Amino acid sequence: MIKKSILILLIVILSSGLAVANDPETTLIPIPLIFSSPETGLAGGGMGMYFKDTELKNIQSRFGAFYTAEGQANLFLQAEQEVDEYKYSGQFSYQDWVNKFYGLNNEVVFNDGLEYDSQGFSVEGGISKRLAPNSFLGLVANYESYDLNLERKLKQNIRGIAGVDLWGLGLKYTYDTRDRMMDTRSGQYLEYQSIIHSEDFSESDFIAHELDYRFFKQLAPKHVLGWQSKLIITNGALPLQKMNSLGNMRILRGYESDKFLAANKVATQLEYRYPIYKKWSGTLFAGIGEVYQEFEVDDLEESWGLGLRYNLDKKRGVNLRMDFAFNSQQSNFYFNVGEAF
Repeated sequence: MIKKSILILLIVILSSGLAVANDPETTLIPIPLIFSSPETGLAGGGMGMYFKDTELKNIQSRFGAFYTAEGQANLFLQAEQEVDEYKYSGQFSYQDWVNKFYGLNNEVVFNDGLEYDSQGFSVEGGISKRLAPNSFLGLVANYESYDLNLERKLKQNIRGIAGVDLWGLGLKYTYDTRDRMMDTRSGQYLEYQSIIHSEDFSESDFIAHELDYRFFKQLAPKHVLGWQSKLIITNGALPLQKMNSLGNMRILRGYESDKFLAANKVATQLEYRYPIYKKWSGTLFAGIGEVYQEFEVDDLEESWGLGLRYNLDKKRGVNLRMDFAFNSQQSNFYFNVGEAF
């Protein structure tokens, strides 16, 4: 059933651009993707980005699917709609993937990683009301359910190693003066959210506070300096699935996902974006951060790298992203759509 759903979605993505080609208010960008990684082998799929702008509302959505030679699958849908004084958002993802467990609290116990399967889905929705020209305050709710086969491999008392069924409800505040959401050239973005998580609503299992701040300055035409800082602080008993990882394709690029796990996270990165030729541009980036139970300056980790961009939509700044990221331990290559931040 999942394989058929992914195939149907890929056909829709790669062929539906013709359906909106004559609508000046609508843009659909189909993107076929092929990639490879040690965990997945050869993988293929596609994604689409849909935009619709009218006087009464703006709609943005992203949807896609991937399938690998190892039989792993990933399917996702994200959408955001702004109508008058309100902003609505939602997302859904299904994943049947291979992960690795190295240890907790920033400590690597298994040098090569303990491989395990993760299968399940997550769904999230939110509604916010405009408080001022650039400010929104609202509610966010989510639910996720995943099965893990790590319990029989790991003889430790770690919450969530068999899976997780978790509800979340909280508040979100957003302040946004960016000139555009993707490939931002100027402006600021601040988001704070506080979410209570629980398995059955009878009591709070843990609370997560997350702060994301971004600043962009155009130094010269097409030369942009961007800065992002992120802080996540939790209180309570976190399951394995909700632990924070040090690096990913968006911040502290270069570190293997989930190699360093802990309850809390602090990270910051700086990126310089510059033109190369016509639709091609480049980036230089560096970052520093830490996941921790108790913060230690000596445990801060660094990453740096460079990237290439190919523009798919000039108006909205939709780019294909290719990043080469490094740190003192390893390097990684990322291929994706949209900027890291």
